[in-house]
Amino acid sequence: MSHMRNADSWCDCGFNDDTVRVAEVGHRVIAGAADLVTLLQSTPALASKRPEAGRWSALEYAAHVRDVLLTIRDRVVIGLVEDRPGFKPMYRDERVNLGLYGADGLDDVTADLVAVSVMFKRLFSAVDPASLDRAVLYGFPNPDVRTVGWMGCQAVHEIEHHTADVRENLRLLAARA
Repeated sequence: MSHMRNADSWCDCGFNDDTVRVAEVGHRVIAGAADLVTLLQSTPALASKRPEAGRWSALEYAAHVRDVLLTIRDRVVIGLVEDRPGFKPMYRDERVNLGLYGADGLDDVTADLVAVSVMFKRLFSAVDPASLDRAVLYGFPNPDVRTVGWMGCQAVHEIEHHTADVRENLRLLAARA
């Protein structure tokens, strides 16, 4: 199972990282986390339900976003210290398939999202602008040379994209009720 709607198209949401200014990364991550938390808290009974086979629950998407922010945060530091580092995958599907989010309750994940978004913003805002163009070898969606600045934009994409996934989940679940 994948968190992506279409395994052949990793980003069918229309997100364009060229429209994200590096100066707004931290703010958009904080705002995205707040939106996601609000969605989850507005429908607690639906948060852990999967609307269909092949789709994660809203809570699983939120836990994924939390882990993505932590992962990218660490990768930013590595990208600042090492020359052209590559990164191991975060094993997003395996985290769900192995049940690693099974003990994550709604209150835990929403508190984590708020904390991690603040941590991400604080770290990313501390990066010297001259270092944003440092190259990294990023494996997702396809192996490519990216930059530290691009990773910040990717964090924005992840949170905004998966907030849309959660909205879609809740719409699908509400239609069945």
